[in-house]
Amino acid sequence: MKINILSLSINSFDMSKKGNVQGDELLARFWVDSLKDHHQVERVALNSNKPKEFDVNISFTPQVSVKEGFNVLYLQNVFPKPAWPGTEAVFDQVKKNYDAYIFTSDKLRDKCADGLVLPFCTNKKIFSPKEYDSKFDYDICFVGNRIRDDETNKKFLFEIDSSHIGLFGNPDSWKTSLCQGKISIDDEAVLYSSSKSCLNMTIKEHIENGCISFRIYNILACKGFVITDYMEELEEFRDCVVFSTGGKDLEDKIKHYAEFKNETIPYREAGYKLVSEKHDSTHRVAELIKWLETKI
Repeated sequence: MKINILSLSINSFDMSKKGNVQGDELLARFWVDSLKDHHQVERVALNSNKPKEFDVNISFTPQVSVKEGFNVLYLQNVFPKPAWPGTEAVFDQVKKNYDAYIFTSDKLRDKCADGLVLPFCTNKKIFSPKEYDSKFDYDICFVGNRIRDDETNKKFLFEIDSSHIGLFGNPDSWKTSLCQGKISIDDEAVLYSSSKSCLNMTIKEHIENGCISFRIYNILACKGFVITDYMEELEEFRDCVVFSTGGKDLEDKIKHYAEFKNETIPYREAGYKLVSEKHDSTHRVAELIKWLETKI
């Protein structure tokens, strides 16, 4: 099988470039890496300009598509209002450009169209437990862009003591001295391994559509300790993460786990075990290949 993965960006992780780091690019690279190792895959490419040479072209965003061959949309972005017309509306606008669909959750599939459900995942070759580095030993860290609503940012970042936080992302987006700028993928894994806690705060449309954050899988793969907002789909991870409502509740939890670090060990171990056994890109690629065999 020959597979071409299409990503909007292929160099957003370049530390010398401005702009947001694109999660869909990282996920695409996870898939490409695992597809190369799959015995049924003869060839895999990222953003090949010769789509006719492939059995299937999989777009990781509706902003990228081709007109040749068998085309699949992996709808793993959300398009929240008011900047966008909404995720379902964007899907309706572009669905005619594709022959089949993949979604990150059952809820998103049920809202949009029949298709395969492949949640986010990690790649243990890239995100794994790293040697402790004191320069990344924050009480809590967060890596991401300022794409959440102001209320969420306020509750989970700006209402807590800034001295606790290691915030990394696009500084032009965050527009706060709190942000230390982009972080390399290698350093991100060290950060998750070294911080006392790692924060996840979820885009509202991901919560509404039942899409578990990409970030959670990567933190757990590093044996990081996750404090996150709640969503029903995270019940599978109840032994792996701690939930918070933000504000004072988050502040109290940050202080508690910074003081009682041994209490985080069971969460770290359970999370690492869960993603290793069920949520690596090798698992997603195996499901993908089985599904594609029924389509092409």
